[in-house]
Amino acid sequence: MDRTDQAILNELSENARIPVAELSKKVNLSRNALRNRLSKLEADSIIKKYTIERGAPGPNDTGTIGIIMIDRRDRMRGADVTSALKKIPEVKTCFVLSGRFDLIVQVEVESAERLKQICAEIWDLPGVQDTRTYFALSTIIDRR
Repeated sequence: MDRTDQAILNELSENARIPVAELSKKVNLSRNALRNRLSKLEADSIIKKYTIERGAPGPNDTGTIGIIMIDRRDRMRGADVTSALKKIPEVKTCFVLSGRFDLIVQVEVESAERLKQICAEIWDLPGVQDTRTYFALSTIIDRR
Protein backbone atom coordinates (compact mmCIF):
# COMPACT_ATOMS: atom_id res chain seq x y z
CA MET A 1 0.00 0.00 0.00
CA ASP A 2 1.45 3.34 -1.01
CA ARG A 3 0.56 6.98 -0.33
CA THR A 4 -2.01 7.04 -3.11
CA ASP A 5 -3.80 4.03 -1.64
CA GLN A 6 -3.75 5.72 1.75
CA ALA A 7 -5.18 8.91 0.22
CA ILE A 8 -7.97 6.84 -1.37
CA LEU A 9 -8.77 5.22 1.98
CA ASN A 10 -8.75 8.60 3.75
CA GLU A 11 -11.20 10.06 1.24
CA LEU A 12 -13.47 7.01 1.40
CA SER A 13 -13.40 7.14 5.21
CA GLU A 14 -14.81 10.65 5.00
CA ASN A 15 -17.37 9.84 2.30
CA ALA A 16 -17.82 6.27 1.06
CA ARG A 17 -20.30 7.51 -1.57
CA ILE A 18 -17.93 9.94 -3.27
CA PRO A 19 -18.29 9.65 -7.05
CA VAL A 20 -15.36 8.01 -8.83
CA ALA A 21 -14.81 11.10 -10.98
CA GLU A 22 -14.51 13.33 -7.91
CA LEU A 23 -12.31 10.87 -6.02
CA SER A 24 -10.00 10.42 -8.99
CA LYS A 25 -9.39 14.19 -9.09
CA LYS A 26 -8.67 14.31 -5.34
CA VAL A 27 -6.04 11.55 -5.55
CA ASN A 28 -4.64 12.57 -8.96
CA LEU A 29 -5.52 9.38 -10.84
CA SER A 30 -7.52 8.68 -13.96
CA ARG A 31 -10.91 7.09 -13.31
CA ASN A 32 -9.71 3.82 -14.80
CA ALA A 33 -6.55 3.76 -12.65
CA LEU A 34 -8.67 4.54 -9.58
CA ARG A 35 -11.10 1.71 -10.36
CA ASN A 36 -8.15 -0.68 -10.69
CA ARG A 37 -6.78 0.41 -7.31
CA LEU A 38 -10.19 0.10 -5.67
CA SER A 39 -10.56 -3.41 -7.10
CA LYS A 40 -7.14 -4.37 -5.72
CA LEU A 41 -7.89 -2.86 -2.28
CA GLU A 42 -11.14 -4.84 -2.22
CA ALA A 43 -9.48 -8.07 -3.43
CA ASP A 44 -6.79 -7.71 -0.74
CA SER A 45 -9.53 -7.15 1.91
CA ILE A 46 -8.16 -3.73 2.77
CA ILE A 47 -11.59 -2.42 1.83
CA LYS A 48 -14.05 -4.96 3.21
CA LYS A 49 -17.30 -3.06 2.80
CA TYR A 50 -18.86 0.30 2.18
CA THR A 51 -21.28 1.33 4.88
CA ILE A 52 -23.28 4.19 6.34
CA GLU A 53 -23.00 6.10 9.57
CA ARG A 54 -26.35 6.70 11.17
CA GLY A 55 -27.09 10.14 12.47
CA ALA A 56 -28.28 10.95 15.95
CA PRO A 57 -31.59 9.32 16.80
CA GLY A 58 -34.64 11.44 16.24
CA PRO A 59 -37.39 12.06 18.77
CA ASN A 60 -39.42 9.08 17.49
CA ASP A 61 -36.53 6.59 17.54
CA THR A 62 -36.81 4.05 20.31
CA GLY A 63 -33.54 2.18 19.79
CA THR A 64 -31.72 0.80 22.80
CA ILE A 65 -28.03 0.10 23.30
CA GLY A 66 -27.28 -2.77 25.61
CA ILE A 67 -23.93 -3.85 27.03
CA ILE A 68 -23.63 -7.52 27.91
CA MET A 69 -20.72 -8.80 29.96
CA ILE A 70 -20.14 -12.52 29.38
CA ASP A 71 -18.15 -15.00 31.44
CA ARG A 72 -17.43 -18.20 29.50
CA ARG A 73 -16.94 -21.60 31.13
CA ASP A 74 -13.64 -22.08 29.31
CA ARG A 75 -11.77 -18.96 28.25
CA MET A 76 -9.37 -20.85 26.02
CA ARG A 77 -11.98 -22.91 24.16
CA GLY A 78 -14.88 -20.48 24.02
CA ALA A 79 -15.08 -20.13 20.25
CA ASP A 80 -18.59 -21.61 20.24
CA VAL A 81 -19.81 -18.55 22.15
CA THR A 82 -18.16 -16.03 19.83
CA SER A 83 -19.39 -17.95 16.77
CA ALA A 84 -22.96 -17.75 18.09
CA LEU A 85 -22.58 -14.02 18.80
CA LYS A 86 -21.51 -13.40 15.19
CA LYS A 87 -24.88 -14.77 14.05
CA ILE A 88 -26.90 -12.23 16.05
CA PRO A 89 -27.31 -9.19 13.76
CA GLU A 90 -27.92 -6.77 16.64
CA VAL A 91 -24.43 -7.50 18.04
CA LYS A 92 -22.35 -4.52 16.91
CA THR A 93 -19.09 -5.07 18.79
CA CYS A 94 -17.53 -7.82 20.87
CA PHE A 95 -14.24 -7.48 22.74
CA VAL A 96 -12.24 -10.10 24.62
CA LEU A 97 -11.36 -8.78 28.08
CA SER A 98 -8.91 -9.44 30.82
CA GLY A 99 -10.34 -9.55 34.33
CA ARG A 100 -13.63 -10.79 35.76
CA PHE A 101 -15.55 -11.17 32.48
CA ASP A 102 -14.27 -12.66 29.23
CA LEU A 103 -16.30 -10.70 26.70
CA ILE A 104 -18.04 -7.35 26.44
CA VAL A 105 -20.73 -7.19 23.78
CA GLN A 106 -22.55 -4.11 22.51
CA VAL A 107 -25.96 -4.65 20.98
CA GLU A 108 -28.28 -2.18 19.29
CA VAL A 109 -31.91 -3.27 19.53
CA GLU A 110 -35.32 -1.81 18.80
CA SER A 111 -36.71 -2.58 22.23
CA ALA A 112 -35.92 -3.76 25.72
CA GLU A 113 -37.91 -6.90 24.89
CA ARG A 114 -35.54 -7.76 22.03
CA LEU A 115 -32.57 -7.20 24.35
CA LYS A 116 -34.19 -9.61 26.81
CA GLN A 117 -34.52 -12.21 24.02
CA ILE A 118 -30.88 -11.82 23.02
CA CYS A 119 -29.78 -12.16 26.65
CA ALA A 120 -31.79 -15.38 26.91
CA GLU A 121 -30.17 -16.71 23.70
CA ILE A 122 -26.72 -15.95 25.09
CA TRP A 123 -27.49 -17.40 28.51
CA ASP A 124 -28.66 -20.64 26.86
CA LEU A 125 -25.35 -21.14 25.03
CA PRO A 126 -23.52 -24.14 26.54
CA GLY A 127 -20.25 -22.23 26.90
CA VAL A 128 -21.72 -19.33 28.92
CA GLN A 129 -21.26 -19.38 32.68
CA ASP A 130 -22.56 -15.93 33.66
CA THR A 131 -23.76 -12.66 32.15
CA ARG A 132 -24.49 -9.12 33.28
CA THR A 133 -26.56 -6.75 31.15
CA TYR A 134 -26.60 -2.97 31.21
CA PHE A 135 -28.56 -0.32 29.31
CA ALA A 136 -26.77 2.71 27.90
CA LEU A 137 -28.59 5.80 29.15
CA SER A 138 -26.86 8.26 26.82
CA THR A 139 -23.89 8.60 24.48
CA ILE A 140 -21.15 11.02 25.49
CA ILE A 141 -18.47 10.09 22.91
CA ASP A 142 -18.99 8.18 19.66
CA ARG A 143 -16.02 8.20 17.29
CA ARG A 144 -17.15 5.28 15.11
